[in-house]
Amino acid sequence: MANNGGNTFVAEFPNAAAVFKNSYAGITQPPPTSQPTTTKATVSPTRVARGQTFNVTGSVTPSSARTVVVKYEIRNAGNSALVTDRACTAQVITAGQTRSYMSAFVIPTSLGAGTYRVDTLVYTADWSQTLLYRNDTTFTAN
Repeated sequence: MANNGGNTFVAEFPNAAAVFKNSYAGITQPPPTSQPTTTKATVSPTRVARGQTFNVTGSVTPSSARTVVVKYEIRNAGNSALVTDRACTAQVITAGQTRSYMSAFVIPTSLGAGTYRVDTLVYTADWSQTLLYRNDTTFTAN
């Protein structure tokens, strides 16, 4: 028995181990897929009143077929504090397909009037990788 932590495969089957190593030695990771693209998120109505519902709309277009999570975050533009967020999970999109997303939000009246920001994020289906992050739309809440 080889002294390798209890794994005797290499010692007992050296030919099989060599074939396995040779078979998989040249395999490399596939190249990363390119980022999806998004449109700039829009806020409607354009005059947002705290305590009232408003909508955030945008679209996502991937360069390759994939399943993604599309998330919108509303942040205080002054200090980047997260106010609220919405996620559309398990979104299956084919390569080149543009999908639109709309989410309803409310700025609580307990928060001050001022400038807020919409961040658009796209994640892999398991949330393990951020494919796109964009903080591009500011608006004023009265």
